[in-house]
Amino acid sequence: MTGSRRQFLIGAGTAAAAAAALAGPAEAARASHSASAARSGARVPLLLTRVADGQGASRAELARLVPGTPVTLSLAPTDYDGRAVEVVAGGSRVGFVPPRRAEALASLLEAGYQADGVVHEVRVGGPRPEVTVEVRLLA
Repeated sequence: MTGSRRQFLIGAGTAAAAAAALAGPAEAARASHSASAARSGARVPLLLTRVADGQGASRAELARLVPGTPVTLSLAPTDYDGRAVEVVAGGSRVGFVPPRRAEALASLLEAGYQADGVVHEVRVGGPRPEVTVEVRLLA
């Protein structure tokens, strides 16, 4: 095993554990499988999170999102958060990973790791649209 691969595996396991600690029991269960998934070259489930500040997309655009829609995640500093992580689907900004959950993810992105995700759930019927995504670390 090369040194960089070993460092990645250590980082992936640490990141998954950090995300699980920030999240809840569902993410903790996912994190237990992270090391074996990283060894296989798969996408490692990191966390399940709602998307904050959905003002980037209209209600109609959000309504077109369905579970399984791919999303991209990238660092996108804002006036309020220099380490914000933006969520984009189909070329349109959906919103941002909430700051508390974005801390560990921003550190991984800054270190050169890549992450993507899929839409888990979309609710547009209430007063505020809600989008939940599953964030995955690319192994």
